[in-house]
Order: sequence, then C-alpha cells, then structure tokens
Amino acid sequence: MKPNSVTRNRRDVQAQGCPERSVVFGGAVYPWRLWVLLAPALYGLLAGCAFPPKPAATAPSLSAPPVITAPGNAYYHYTEAQISRLRGDIPSSIQHLRKAKDLDPDSLPLYHELAALYLQVKEEDQALAVLEAALDRNPNDTDALALMGRIYQNRQQLDDARAVYEKIIEQGSADEDTYLTLGNLYLDQGQLDMALDVFQQLVQAHTGSYAGYFFLGKTFEQQNYDSKAEAAYRRSLELEPELEGARFALINLYRQRKDSPEIRRQIIDAYQEILDRDGAHVRAATELALYHRHIGQPAAGRNVLTRLAEQVAPPELVRHVYRLYIENESYAEAVYVLQGLVAARPDQADLHYLLGVAYSGIEESAKAMQHFSKVTADSRFHRQATLQLAFQLNEKGEVDRAVHLLRQALEASPQDAELKLYLGSLYEEHGRLPEAEQILLEAIDISPEDERIHFRIGVVYDKLQRKEDSIAAMRRVIEINPEHANALNYLGYTFADLGVNLDEAEQMIRKALGLKPEDGYITDSLGWVLYRQGKYDEALHHLVRASTLVPQDPIIMEHVGDAFLKVGRPDKALEYYRRALPLKDKEREPLEQKIRDLSTGTERARP
Repeated sequence: MKPNSVTRNRRDVQAQGCPERSVVFGGAVYPWRLWVLLAPALYGLLAGCAFPPKPAATAPSLSAPPVITAPGNAYYHYTEAQISRLRGDIPSSIQHLRKAKDLDPDSLPLYHELAALYLQVKEEDQALAVLEAALDRNPNDTDALALMGRIYQNRQQLDDARAVYEKIIEQGSADEDTYLTLGNLYLDQGQLDMALDVFQQLVQAHTGSYAGYFFLGKTFEQQNYDSKAEAAYRRSLELEPELEGARFALINLYRQRKDSPEIRRQIIDAYQEILDRDGAHVRAATELALYHRHIGQPAAGRNVLTRLAEQVAPPELVRHVYRLYIENESYAEAVYVLQGLVAARPDQADLHYLLGVAYSGIEESAKAMQHFSKVTADSRFHRQATLQLAFQLNEKGEVDRAVHLLRQALEASPQDAELKLYLGSLYEEHGRLPEAEQILLEAIDISPEDERIHFRIGVVYDKLQRKEDSIAAMRRVIEINPEHANALNYLGYTFADLGVNLDEAEQMIRKALGLKPEDGYITDSLGWVLYRQGKYDEALHHLVRASTLVPQDPIIMEHVGDAFLKVGRPDKALEYYRRALPLKDKEREPLEQKIRDLSTGTERARP
C-alpha cells in the first residue's frame, strides 16, 4: 500500500516517506532518487512528495551521457541551477532554470521545478504563469495541475482549487492525495454529499486506502449515518491497525449512543486498545480516567492515572496535559487529571504548578495557592508560581505578603526585569508611587527596550501629576512599538484632557482605534478629543457608542452628558449625569454640582 501525504503518520494522519519513482528530463528517464539529489524536491517543499513526477509513457533512453559543459546546453543551465540553489542563491537558480526550460521546452519537470522555486521566494503569480505554460504543452500534466491546486488553496481560491482537482480525477490520473485533498475541501465547506462522492471514488480506485475509509467515516458521521460511519472506521483499522484517529473516532461515536453496559465496555475497550499499543499515550489514558469518573468509577480512573505517571516523564505529562486541558480552559477536567498525577508523583513541582493553574481556573484560590507554594526554585515554572501567589495574596488584601514574596524572588534573581515590573505594578495599584517609580526605573536599566515597563512608569508619572514625564514615557513606548494602541490612546487622551496638541491627539487616537476598533475606552478618547475641538455632534456619536461598549464607566457617562449639554439637550445630559453618579466612588462633588445646576435650570459653562 502506497503511503500518502495525508495519512502517513498513523497517529494524526500526516506525511512520511516517498515511493520510488522516475522522472523525465530532456527526453531521458532518470531514477527518482537521482532526481532528488540533483534538484530541489518540488513536492518535498510543498506537499511532502504527495505528488511526485511520473515518467512519460514512451520515454526514449540516452545512448550516451549528456553533455553538461556547454553554456548553450539545457543540461548545463540545469546543473548551474542546482549549484546556485545549494549555495542559497535562488534568483540565480531561477535564471538558469528558465534558460534550461527555454532550451528544452518539452521537459515538463523543468516547469515544475521552476514553479517550486518561485513559490520558495513567494512569487505565486510567476509560479502560476510557469504552470500554465506547462499545461499549454500538456493539458493533462497531472503534476502541474496538482501544484496549481495547492497554490489556489493557499490563496483561498477554493472554487479554482476544486476545479483543478476534479479535472485530475476526471482524466483518470488521480493519486490518493488528490482524492483526499478534494474530499476534505468539500468536507471543510460542509458539502457533505460532494465529499461522500469523492471518498467513495477514492476507496474504489485505491482499495487499500485506510485514509479514504477514515474520511469516509468522518463524512458519514457528519451526515448522522452512525452505523455506516462505524463500518468505515473499522475498515480503516483493518487496513491500518495503528491508525489512532479511527479509534478515537469510534470512541466518539460510542459516547454519543445511549448509555448501557455494552456501550461502556466498548468505550473502555477502545481506549484500552490504544493503551495496549502505547501505554504512555497521555490523551487516551487521561480520557479513559475521566470516563471512569464519569460512570462512577473514580478508583479505576485514579489507577489509570497512576500507571500513566509511572510511564511518562513529567515534562511530557506537563506538555500534554497543558495542551489537552489547560490551553482549552477545561479546568475541572484538568483538576481531576492532575490530582491523580500529583498523587503518584508528589515530588514533581511542574505538576503542582499546573494543578495550581487549574484550581485558579475553577476559582478555588486557596487550593491554587497550596500548589503554587510547592513549586520549588529549580522548577521552570517557579517565577510564574511566585507571580500567581503574589496575585492571589493581593486579591485577598494581603498586600504586604505579596510584596514580601516578590522581594524574596528578586533577592534570588536581582536582574529579573519582569519581576520588577510586577512589583512596580503592585506598588502603583496601592498608591505607593515613589516605590513604584524606583523599582520600574531599575527594571528599565535592565531592559531598556521593554515597552511594558515604559508604559507602566508613564502611568505612575501621570498619577504623580508629572505630566511631562508621563508624556515622555508614552512617547518612548510608541518609539519602541508604533502600533502600541494603549500608549497611543493614553497619550492622545492626555493631550485632549490638557487641551493641547489636539490634532496630534486625534491622529494618535484614530490610529489606536484602528488597532482596537471595539475598545470602548479608545472610542471615548476619540469622542473626548473631538469634544475638545468643538466638534460636538461628531463627539456625541462616538461617546454614546463608548457608553454602550463600557456601560459601567462613570467618566464615559459624564462625557456623554457633557456632549449632550453642548448640543442643546440638557434633559439627556441630566440623564447621563445621574447614571454616572452611583458609579463614582471618588471626586463626586463636581458631578453633583452639574446635576444640581441642571435640576434647578441653571446651565453653567462646561469644559
């Protein structure tokens, strides 16, 4: 059975090696392995040798070795192209291949290789032009069609890609990959009947295609043909017993059926078949453990996890559990799995860290802190655990303990700019601004190009009423990263609030809004700078939108009230002022005065 680029790795249905083939060049037949040595592997670059060139049906043989020394000879330019390619000089290689093609215009592999080089330098239009020229010479050139289809896929021109693959199939020259690619294009687009037709053609044309039966099963499953899907998956496993994707697909089918002792046995047996082949299979073991818990067999689940912890190195466990559960925010499942793993390997600090993250995810902070505190200094997650502990302590109001923890960490790692950034942020949050400034300046000395630190100290300077220093810090952030939306907004809003540099402020804020179009605070900033410019109607439009994006912000509500007052709608202004007042926890007097003025019919001059 020929391997193919979609199914060659049996675990995840992907690519492995190339079959032995021949190619035609200049009217002569060369072994595929020799071609690979001479030329860049066209389909190795693009499709994992899914579409290797095929020999011509009637290729004449050479009676003598080719001459490759004359500059006017196609072989000369072909050889020079390979030398240039091996040196990394792709433009020169392209030039030589073009000359070789011009001298030997009937050698289709030259067109294929030239197209591949154009793709290597991301010149898709040139590649398509070369492939079209090849198809002008031979409209049934399967290799050119297949490569053209890949380009169309890359460009998301899916109708064009499907048309190309359909043509290959119609002319009877399609290999397994062509069917698989076309079928999956239909499958991805939800055209299930078309996908079914392609996969059925595949298993008829290539009776040993385990990938064909696998995707036939996927299509039947999406059409809710349960028994047909099961039969197709089982056939794929008969052809390739190592195909785990089919085993997991069967498990998924079984789990959708009505619960019964027989179904439970089938599910457990299917997981066990995977584990019998690979006892260290983390996904199968953890899912089996979770299934045991689901059906009321927690002890059996813990036993599975214990065996897994004994067979798999902790770094691998951490990597897989993170990917399967933490990354997907399946925190409850992660807690159960990690509890079992930690019980078996209590000395593994990395597992404790992940369990702390999982407990944080289900908002059990006390248990999270217990596990974060067990992450030792030799763990790669020690810093993250320290920061998590500091965050949890801060949330509980134990600020001094949080500061002490970060200070201890800095004694061990005095050049850690990130720890200093977090400590500075903690000081800032609690109004300890001189301490925040000092530690953030130390962080800048260590990491002068870290935009996060400059932004944070800019905020600190603003709170210290050192506006010029704050402006300079924000300009430094923008100098480091011109696309820093928050710094652009902060600086623009600062200018608007001060009533200076309003044109520059508007430009900055509009740029920030382009980067974050749904950000309510940036939308408010734009409205406010327009207000400051006297463009009250336009300002009101943006401010009202900001109030819908951030409905609980008192400053935005007050801005809307100010704008309504300027456009002659005191009734609406009073409404928004009254909505803003309960949301304010400080500096309430100016707003209360606005409400009193409007309530008594007195309209004072507004900012």
